[in-house]
Amino acid sequence: MQDRHKIAAEEFRSTLKTGLVEVVYEWAKGTPFDQITLLTDVAEGTIVRVITRLDETCREVRDAARVIGDTELFKKMEQAQTKIKRDIVFAASLYF
Repeated sequence: MQDRHKIAAEEFRSTLKTGLVEVVYEWAKGTPFDQITLLTDVAEGTIVRVITRLDETCREVRDAARVIGDTELFKKMEQAQTKIKRDIVFAASLYF
C-alpha cells in the first residue's frame, strides 16, 4: 500500500505544471514588468491576468481567514497582496 502512495506522489510531481509561478514570484520580489516578460513567451495580457487573479485569490483567502479568526493567515495574505499590487499591472487603465 505504501508503494502505491509513493508511486502516486511521484506521478503527481512529474505531471505538476508550475505555469507562471516563477514569473509571479519575480513580480512579487519587485522585478520590473519588462524584465518579467523576458522570463516567458506568454503574452503580457496573460501575465497581468494571472497576477490580478492571484490578488483576488489572496483577498478571498484573507477574508476567509478573518471569518475563521486566523490572524496569522490574514496577515500573510495582506502581505502577499501588498507585494503584488503595484505598478502597471494594477493601473486603472493600461492606456495612459
